[in-house]
Amino acid sequence: MVAKKCLKDDFYKDAINRSYYAAFYAVKGVLSLGTVDFKRNKDVIAYFNKEYVATEIFSGEVR
Repeated sequence: MVAKKCLKDDFYKDAINRSYYAAFYAVKGVLSLGTVDFKRNKDVIAYFNKEYVATEIFSGEVR
């Protein structure tokens, strides 16, 4: 919601930042269903790609 408003108001960097963190915390939410937890963003992304995207549990396709 906030990202869309930022985009509409031409605050592109803010829109990108809000979108990134929305996706990041969604991935952290998925991972919280298991037993892993990471402090660094890059570790969360790497683990998600390895365990979920590479195994095709989640598609790597961008829509």
